[in-house]
This record gives sequence, structure tokens and C-alpha cells, in this order.
Amino acid sequence: MGPVRIDPLSHDPRFRILLEVYPHDIDFLNRVLEATDGLGLVTTLDRRLGRVVIWVTPDTRAEVITLLDSFPRTIKIIDQGTV
Repeated sequence: MGPVRIDPLSHDPRFRILLEVYPHDIDFLNRVLEATDGLGLVTTLDRRLGRVVIWVTPDTRAEVITLLDSFPRTIKIIDQGTV
């Protein structure tokens, strides 16, 4: 049995925020989210492109978006799903 592949775009968009960061900032983003009492969980989709998904709940989505809007590194939100 091979590894299980999860396609984040096939999941309910209310639970994900898709974004791109510089590849060397992926770990920083992950640590910031870990330090915010589990507002979201970062999963790397393509390390080379810096493409990640942040898994959120409908209750934490707005707070994560606010955090990303003031994030101290360059990020590009590709898809923030629906509210």
C-alpha cells in the first residue's frame, strides 16, 4: 500500500486557505500558526513553489485571514474559500 494522497481542493473550501509563500518562509508560517493556539494547520503542497494550505475551521477562518493580512513576510492568498 502506497502513501495516501489528499487533494486539498476536493475538500470543503470553508476548511482551507490556499496560499503561496517564499519556500524558505514555509517553516516560519508553520511556527507562527503553531504558536497561535492551533488557529490552523499548515500542510505543504509544493515546497518548490511555496504552495501551502492552511486548514481552518469556520470559527477560526476570520482570525487566520486577519493574521495573514498582517503577516510580516510576503504571501499570496490564492483561494480563501467561502465564508
